[in-house]
Parts: sequence; C-alpha cells; structure tokens
Amino acid sequence: MMDKDSEMMIWTDIMNNPEVGDNPPTPGMSYFEQDFRKDKVDLMAIHRYLSAKCLGTEAEDATPPPATMPEVIQSGPPNGVESLLSWLGQDATQIDPEELDRQLHGDSRMLRVDEKVVMAFKVGRDTTCFTTKRALFIDVQGWTGSKVEYKSIPYKALRAFSVESAGSWDRDSEVKLYPKTYWMPVVVQDLRKGKADIIAIQNFLSQKLLGDSNIAGADQGVAVAAGAAGSVGVDGFLSWLGGDARAVDAAEVDRQLHSAPCILMADEKAESAFKVGRDMLVLTTKRVLRIDVQGWTGNKVEYKSVPLKHCSAFHVQSPGMLDFDAESGIFTDVPGWSCCGTDLRKGRVDIFAFEAAVAAKILQKSI
Repeated sequence: MMDKDSEMMIWTDIMNNPEVGDNPPTPGMSYFEQDFRKDKVDLMAIHRYLSAKCLGTEAEDATPPPATMPEVIQSGPPNGVESLLSWLGQDATQIDPEELDRQLHGDSRMLRVDEKVVMAFKVGRDTTCFTTKRALFIDVQGWTGSKVEYKSIPYKALRAFSVESAGSWDRDSEVKLYPKTYWMPVVVQDLRKGKADIIAIQNFLSQKLLGDSNIAGADQGVAVAAGAAGSVGVDGFLSWLGGDARAVDAAEVDRQLHSAPCILMADEKAESAFKVGRDMLVLTTKRVLRIDVQGWTGNKVEYKSVPLKHCSAFHVQSPGMLDFDAESGIFTDVPGWSCCGTDLRKGRVDIFAFEAAVAAKILQKSI
C-alpha cells in the first residue's frame, strides 16, 4: 500500500569466471530486477509473457522461440488479482487443484493454456502450487496483503530437491527446491503438518526431474497418489534403519523404499546403500538419495535427491589413527548443494566398495 512500485525479478544460470580465492564464487549477471510504477504496468501481462518464454519443454528449447501470441500480452481485467487473493483466503490447508486451476486460468490468466495445476497447498496467506510446467509460489506480503510476489521455477531449471517431514515439536514440514540460479540457490517452503502429503510431493518431483516427461499421464500427476503410505509405514522404515554404521543390503533398501514410504519410482532401483547412525546414502539407477533423520525423537526426516546427471565428481578419504571415520563426498553442479558428503565408519564400510559404486554411476554418465 505504501510502496508505489511493482517489481520484476529474473534469475539466470549465468556465472562469471571466479578469481583465485573467490570461494564461493561471486555470481555474475545471474539476477535482474526492474521496478515498475504502480498502476502503469500490467504485471500479469509481463508474467504471461515470461511464462511463454521460459516454460517451454527441452524439445522446444532446441528450436527458435515462437512468436508471442497477442493474447499473451493483452491486459487482463483490473480486478483479476484481487479476485484470486480473495478466493485464496487465510486458512492453512490443501487446495483443490481443479478449483485453483480454474482460478489461475480465469481473470488473472496466470497459467499457460497448455498448463494444468496438479497439487496446491496453502499456509497462512501464501500458496505453493505445482503445475505441469513449474513450481509457482504466491507470497502475500505486508499488513494489507496488497503486495504479492509470484515466483515461478520451471522444472527444467531444477537440479535437486528435498522434502522433510514434520517432527514431534515442529508443526511444519518443508519442501526445498534447488534451481541452477546462483543468487537463489535454494527455495524453502513450509507446509503445515497434516495438511500436505510430502511423500506425494516427493513422488511428483521425482517424476518431473527423474522420469520421462513423455510418459502417458505424466502431466496429470498420476504418480502422486503413491504417497499415501501413512505414518505407520514411515515409522516402520525408521525402525528398520536402526542405529549402526554399516553398508546395507541394497535389495532390502530397494524393497523398503518401494513400499513404506514409497520414495523410489516404479522403474527405479536402489543399487548401493550406506548408513551412518540414523542417516543413509542410497545410490539408485536415477539419483543420489540422502535420508537424514533429525531430532531427538527421529520423527523429522529429510529425503534429499539429486539426479545422477548433475553429479560430476567424487572423493573418498580413509580414516586416520585417531579418526574413526572415513569420509566421502559426491560433487554436483547444484549451486545450493555443491557436495553430498557422508562419514563412513571405520571397519564397517569398505571405502573402496563405496568408491567403486560411485564411480560406476558417475563415470558411466560421462562416457
């Protein structure tokens, strides 16, 4: 209400050449911001234009960009945004995706014609929406709620993701997205406990980042229902994890992660697994999956995934005389998660077996 300017922000994957000692490297031209005078520019028209340019498929990216249709940049009704915000309301809940799809295709015309809402969640005045082409965050700001940010992250820009369950004392679960944007390396969204199925979200993001986008039904979210395993299945899985540091039977891990909770995709297989304490590092046919059990009760669990295609190098280090743990790490091209590392307990894990397992995944990718 007091701010007379609207804003447009564009994040890129442009990175300057880092100088010696520049650690972490300083981003170059990876973020653009432009102010617009209030009531002088139709932000929804700009949003539609950028959506048309940035949300194409990889096949579309290989061809010259098509001319922008006139209706994309045509001004919408003056009360389009107000109608959307009024419908969103205040309560923390899961939103009917079909109803939100109608709203976002209505007066605001925020979504593309060929785009569909698959999942949507609301906490307070903010909304998290997963469509067939992007993750859309609607952030209502200020005392009056008249200042609203619409942040879009195309799935093709994502390099990794994680979902985290709520704990005994923490009422919120979390979704973290890691795009290849150096000034926005991670986007964190809280989701109210009991209002969002994080396993379903994990499965949907797995399908988008790891699966084949040409699979029939992939854009309708058919894999989302697989997340309804319930807390009993998760508790059983955590109980099975136990507390010892050791290499774990990959076949048993594969069975667990295809049942309760259902984390892996139907055509995905766990090939190697290593565990230290309550945490586990799993190498599958599609990703590196880190399971991080947190808190005193262990009810808060983060499932963190990075596709193998974004893993570029690795290292192992043997333990010393006074250090009982070996160390390992997998380096990625993910700005917000450059290294996925874990300790390997001395005498429990063969570091050369770990090295061979990681080498088989990363070196095969680079051939």
